[in-house]
Amino acid sequence: KPPVSLLEPGKELVWLIQGHRYNTPWSAAGDYEIQIEADSARVGEGRAAEGQAATHPYGPGGLMELYRGEPLLIVYGTATSDAGLRQALSDFAAQASLWSAVGSSPMELGRAPVLADTAVGEGQLANHNLLLIGGPGENALSARLMKKLPIREEIVDGALALRAFDNTFSLAGKGYGFLYPNPEHPQRLICVLSAAD
Repeated sequence: KPPVSLLEPGKELVWLIQGHRYNTPWSAAGDYEIQIEADSARVGEGRAAEGQAATHPYGPGGLMELYRGEPLLIVYGTATSDAGLRQALSDFAAQASLWSAVGSSPMELGRAPVLADTAVGEGQLANHNLLLIGGPGENALSARLMKKLPIREEIVDGALALRAFDNTFSLAGKGYGFLYPNPEHPQRLICVLSAAD
């Protein structure tokens, strides 16, 4: 029984069950009794839409897509030889683990898990949205995944730049952040946060 205060009147609730998504009507009482029948679901007397494959229900968008209740893992880079930068990336990841929303006050209880890029296992990659702190020069996972994306860091005319599809942007004195489906596990999202300086 999800807390009624967390459900918006008139909005559907999305269930991820046995590899399928089911959208169910909002319940004024907050009671949801779900019964799976073949490829459909019944909630109380109402029937939900047919089950859909459980690919990630969001497309590329804002950073808040990482905070929709799915498992989240914050991964900081250790690939740089600059000890001060490694510490800064670790400190930023620890601070980000306290966010309940970007720029919000720290959570009173709990925190998102934080790991170094060298400590992340394949199971964690498959089962978590990833907030990657550091670009490919600092974070081994950013380097691995950005090779498979239409967004990547490149050297253009001797300077660091970000290529996003057919556009190139100088990174001199700038940082960037983007959200994209994980190329190795498209049902999950990655967000890369990095700065040239």
